[in-house]
Amino acid sequence: MLALLLEAQQSGVQISDELIRDEATTFLLGGHETTAIALAWVWHLLAQHPDVEERLAKHLEVELCGRPPRFEDLPRLAYLQQVLRESLRLYPPAWYMTRRADRDVEIGGYRVPKGVNVVMDIWAVHAATTLRPGEGGVRVKVRARASRQGSTVPSRRKSGSYRAFVAA
Repeated sequence: MLALLLEAQQSGVQISDELIRDEATTFLLGGHETTAIALAWVWHLLAQHPDVEERLAKHLEVELCGRPPRFEDLPRLAYLQQVLRESLRLYPPAWYMTRRADRDVEIGGYRVPKGVNVVMDIWAVHAATTLRPGEGGVRVKVRARASRQGSTVPSRRKSGSYRAFVAA
């Protein structure tokens, strides 16, 4: 994003150095804050669920053999991924997002005219048991299935029900 702003400025678009600085600061601080919030909730949930913490520790020991994780390890760390995603479902760092309707549409029986701003409460969507009847509380013991690439992914998540980080 910073490169795009600088490129636009160099091509003659009226963008001040102050605006570029402010945008860079927002990206830098926003990324740190949301990551810190997400990790704080992970630690909180693990402290409340020692059985999950113990299973995660064993999982990491088996998969990593005591060494720090590397990027290529990520596909094998299915249980860690499940713990992180469940924490994000329960406590998303960015708990709402907005979108502008690009056309007239109906959502849940309500007409949304083109150009209207819509606010989506991510926390409410993640907590809504109507999307996942019979499911409540912390769910980290999710079954995993193998993908074509050999990695494991949670298998009980309904398409579109997880919205912790959605591109703008």
